[in-house]
Amino acid sequence: MKLDEYLKGLRECQDEYVEVDGRTIPMLTAEFGIYDNFSVILQVGDYNSWIENLKRNYNYLGSNKSLDAERFIHSENPTTFYTIPDAEIALHISVFDRNKRIRGGIEIYNTSLIINTPYRWNPQDSEELRKRRFLESHRQISNLVIDLSNLLKNSKIPFSFLKSMGWNHQEDYSKIVTYKPLRSS
Repeated sequence: MKLDEYLKGLRECQDEYVEVDGRTIPMLTAEFGIYDNFSVILQVGDYNSWIENLKRNYNYLGSNKSLDAERFIHSENPTTFYTIPDAEIALHISVFDRNKRIRGGIEIYNTSLIINTPYRWNPQDSEELRKRRFLESHRQISNLVIDLSNLLKNSKIPFSFLKSMGWNHQEDYSKIVTYKPLRSS
């Protein structure tokens, strides 16, 4: 699927539940694969420069919410964890081990970005409130996917959403979104 078509679908998708294989899930999940731990793979040059560029240029939904970072090092692969203030959402960004790079067409992806919602269920919440918050968390992930897509596209960074086909279309690999910037000659 083309990136612009996917992003338009995310923007226009209704925040409601649908049935898929006997499960009630958000339509964003059924049609576009938006769910907790949504993954993006990308090809960045210098990881540290890219992280600095992300921190400098990223502005969640045009607000003044910047990324709060805690940096961890796991073996030789840097991992960065970001939370977005006032939003129940987080980014986990890490570099693949050199021996575990993923090939997608002619691009070799070397960085993983996972979007998750560290939302904690409150047992005292009503079922209706839980369902509403669950939909809201999926919309937050969707909005972040849109924002990050635009940032990555403007930075001419190749990326792919491996699970973008949605749960209704799990065997339709044509719905996987991959962005490869045009190379100037």
